[in-house]
Amino acid sequence: MSFDPGSTASSPRPGAKLPRGVVQESLYDDPEWSNLTPGRKWTLGALLHLPQSRPHFLAWYVRDLDKRAPRLARKLLGLPLLTWTVRTREDQARAAL
Repeated sequence: MSFDPGSTASSPRPGAKLPRGVVQESLYDDPEWSNLTPGRKWTLGALLHLPQSRPHFLAWYVRDLDKRAPRLARKLLGLPLLTWTVRTREDQARAAL
């Protein structure tokens, strides 16, 4: 599991039996992502990497679970959707949906 979808795309085929996932969020607006261009942030949040990365699952930021991309990935593509950083009861309620 990685924040970099390129690492799942470049995983060696013998390891294909191991589940591979991409850690995602929708906006990448935290200062820690300031090294990414606005275009790259949009590309990541819109899941445009899926044809190359081919993850078995996505791990999405809990506060972004109501956004379009994670909903489509789960409902249309059938990707299992995990979440991360559940700290409050409100986050727990979001994750349960």
